[in-house]
Amino acid sequence: MLLVKFNKFAAAVIGAWAGYILGLFLNDLALWPIGLAWVFWLVNIGCAIVCAVLAYNFFNPAVILGTAFIGAYALMRGIGMYAGGFQNEYTIATEIGSGAADNILWTTYAYLVGILIMFIVGSIVQFKMFNKMKEEN
Repeated sequence: MLLVKFNKFAAAVIGAWAGYILGLFLNDLALWPIGLAWVFWLVNIGCAIVCAVLAYNFFNPAVILGTAFIGAYALMRGIGMYAGGFQNEYTIATEIGSGAADNILWTTYAYLVGILIMFIVGSIVQFKMFNKMKEEN
């Protein structure tokens, strides 16, 4: 109920969540060779803060991009739960911390590409719908 009354605050919460997921995505895709757990957490929390601030200041585009990214992640994560091959982010962080980053499966990268494609498609669809609704009003 609180988030319904304060839309921009709600957007900041969604933005923080999307930013955290973006941090997981960046760690899985590119930063795992660093091998430091504190880098994992710094990137995730940093992305969450940056995205929360951006979501608060750029409300409508932030909601569209945030929901597109969260939806893309949820879709690919759900497929990964049934099809297999999408490693748990925290397991990957533990492997990075212990120096076993070579255990990241190639299918994890395929899922990350799927997240990126679905994010782009979802963003395009939502921006088109938003512009159409804006023209009608």
